[in-house]
Amino acid sequence: MPRPRTGTSTLGPDTIVTAALQLMDERGEQELSLRNLAEELKVSPGAINYYFRSKDDIRRAAYLRVVSELTLPTDGTWTEQLERLVYDFRALCHRHRHVAPYLMEQHPPTPQEVRVYDYILTLMQEIGVPEDQLWHTTSHLIDTVLGFIYRELTGPGPANLAHQLAEFALNNAAAYPALAHAAQAGRVRADETFSTQLQFILNGITALTPRRKDATFR
Repeated sequence: MPRPRTGTSTLGPDTIVTAALQLMDERGEQELSLRNLAEELKVSPGAINYYFRSKDDIRRAAYLRVVSELTLPTDGTWTEQLERLVYDFRALCHRHRHVAPYLMEQHPPTPQEVRVYDYILTLMQEIGVPEDQLWHTTSHLIDTVLGFIYRELTGPGPANLAHQLAEFALNNAAAYPALAHAAQAGRVRADETFSTQLQFILNGITALTPRRKDATFR
């Protein structure tokens, strides 16, 4: 069976995923449907079904495309490399907010995800994290980052416990003056909270290894 064609080029998985990402970025995830995607590509919905059985499969492929766009840093100190990786990933997720449901979805590991996990685990080995702590350290970093991004992209407003607590305290300052004072002084924001949590993890990793924070690798 010949492959379906768009109005200008051969239709394929990459073409469909690119169009799906653009559609969801511009119009929202709720607008993704085989019909809308077919209109964008000037093909029939059946032509898209040739490659993807459902729009959920297209969403998952779009998420993996976003993960594959992540560049793995190769220079700088180990803390700089991890910070760059984490902040770049968060920025990617904010540009493509529709990937959020798949951050916490239970599924077999994919090559796109494994390359990131392997990069982090290798870096942990290079800086001297003890063998019996390697997996736990890497998993904790990944779970914390994914969990934070998932909550802030799917929750109503800044889905961060510290932020929500700060808002509650400021709205009830008379009843909770200590909390309100701390919230006002700290001016809790999602970016600040994310940075603080990441620094806690990096400090914890530093405590596990004899290597200095400014050690350079690769």
